[in-house]
Amino acid sequence: MIQRLGLAEGKPVRLVQDGGESIMKLGRDDRLPEDVARVAGSHPLVSKLGPRFGTLQLEKM
Repeated sequence: MIQRLGLAEGKPVRLVQDGGESIMKLGRDDRLPEDVARVAGSHPLVSKLGPRFGTLQLEKM
């Protein structure tokens, strides 16, 4: 997913969900299935996003 979207580890990425958005640095975890993103739910930067589980859009900055 990272390569397909043109993203790079350690670079900022925009997370969009349910009309909210946040900008965070991208980390890579090869243990996750393809097309799965994990975002720490307790991180203050995700407070503007929607529910903890659901569809999340990642955009290159």
